[in-house]
Amino acid sequence: MPSLDDILKLPCGAIWLKADLHVHTPASADFHDEISPDDIVHTALEKGLNLIAITDHNTAAWCDRVVEAGRGTDLTVFPGVEISTHQGHMLAIFETDTPSTRIEDLLIKLGIPREK
Repeated sequence: MPSLDDILKLPCGAIWLKADLHVHTPASADFHDEISPDDIVHTALEKGLNLIAITDHNTAAWCDRVVEAGRGTDLTVFPGVEISTHQGHMLAIFETDTPSTRIEDLLIKLGIPREK
């Protein structure tokens, strides 16, 4: 186990990031605003966020769009989904290059069809 002195000698130490890992889009039934993927990215950057995760209810429909809108900006966008269970909701967040089809395939395996 490294000593405190060893840890303090590390080149960077901790990096603090401002994140919102539970962002909904119009793909969620409880989202009522008209907004574009670019609007989501712009708002996140305006709020000073470094990263967000798109986690709509039981769908990855907007993940690819928001990830694409974030390309070339200072915002990292993680695709994800908020999965409804009998015990409550669970967030699943994936690597930035995960396509929405892979997330939708997971939902199908969990018994949540694409049309829902």
